[in-house]
Amino acid sequence: MLNFEPVPEPKRFVEPKEDANSFFLDADSAKTFGDIDYMRTAKAVRKTFPKVLGAKEGAELVEITSSMDKVEGSAGSMPKASKPETEIKPSQESSDRRRQDTSMDMFRNMAKNIKR
Repeated sequence: MLNFEPVPEPKRFVEPKEDANSFFLDADSAKTFGDIDYMRTAKAVRKTFPKVLGAKEGAELVEITSSMDKVEGSAGSMPKASKPETEIKPSQESSDRRRQDTSMDMFRNMAKNIKR
């Protein structure tokens, strides 16, 4: 039986350039954040908010962000919500203190009497 293994090619050694600064990478190549040029381009991010009581439409905020700087601007400003004309007074039921439930008293007393 014959053994047909591929013959490995001899490894080639590439000589580095004889430059004084060739040992160090430039600033962009040394960073491991991915595509630096893509990160530096400004992206517009639009944030929208639902409309509030008394406003016809919601607010919209546009931010232009890159890795170097951030610019905030508003495409549509949210109008101030008007104060309701009628004041809501708390009802008598909610202002009264809640009455204690006595259905658990027997179990509470038993728990107090248990010696630890």
